[in-house]
Amino acid sequence: MLVQPETLTAQRTAGTPGGRVPLEWRVAPAPHGDLEFGEPLVALVGEALKGFHDVPRLAGGALAGLRAVACYQHEQRLAGDRLGRAYALRAVLCQALARLATQDAEGATLLEARFVRGKPIAHFEVEGYARATLLRRSRQALQQLTWELWVLEGEAWAAGDEDVKT
Repeated sequence: MLVQPETLTAQRTAGTPGGRVPLEWRVAPAPHGDLEFGEPLVALVGEALKGFHDVPRLAGGALAGLRAVACYQHEQRLAGDRLGRAYALRAVLCQALARLATQDAEGATLLEARFVRGKPIAHFEVEGYARATLLRRSRQALQQLTWELWVLEGEAWAAGDEDVKT
């Protein structure tokens, strides 16, 4: 059984705290190439965020091969090298963060501050948040970000641009 994004909206209103959809509620839509939705993908997105400013790490990571990345690279006429892939992956991650912000502004802000702006966990502890709470919230936001990236990837596959090389 596939769960469509409009169904997820209905599930969000079914008493979930903060409007978040737990990962276990989500059943992945049709496969996007070799990619499968689940904890391994969440780990890959986490690694990409950790290496957000490290071009070789981003370009050499598994997410650099996403069709959404290739489509962005093609649309923006970026170079077909590692630098172009890394830039495109960063842009796609930012698109997913923007989508997440419409669903979970606090989670998107936390991920953006930690990984895009490079603020350490200690920065948030000073502001009165407990470390365990921050790590738990980061994990929840990362799962939701992975879902948003998954949806972007599905849209890229659905667009079916034959000129794009993945």
